Parts: sequence; C-alpha cells; structure tokens
Amino acid sequence: MRYIVIVKPNAKENVVEVLEPGMFRISVTAPATEDKANLAMLKLLAKHLALAPSNLRIKYGAKTRRKIVEVTE
Repeated sequence: MRYIVIVKPNAKENVVEVLEPGMFRISVTAPATEDKANLAMLKLLAKHLALAPSNLRIKYGAKTRRKIVEVTE
C-alpha cells in the first residue's frame, strides 16, 4: 500500500491530518536537515496507522515536501 504525504517541517506541533483516503498532511517540529523531518514524519505516520516505523519507507520524494510512502512487510 502507498500513501501520499505532504510534510511541513519546523511546525509548532506534530500533527497528522487526513486530507482524503490515502493522503496525509503531516506537520513535524523537526527541521528539514539531515533527514530529521523525514524520520519524524515516518514515526508519526506509523503511529497513526498502528504500524512499526520500520514497516514504512519513502519510495519517492525524500528531498521534497511531497512524498510517496510505501508500507513494507
């Protein structure tokens, strides 16, 4: 399964918003440097989906705000 995720780094709080089925806007307090925002986004999305963070990976968009995240098993 794949999800479209729009990440907002340097936010005031960590928030997961469902925009439509399979599409999320995730705000993270982590900065967009050294992959910190990506790691924080994966942790929040995993918690929201009740998965382990190791079951998620960024398929496309590791350096952009719009990403495709894939569930791996």
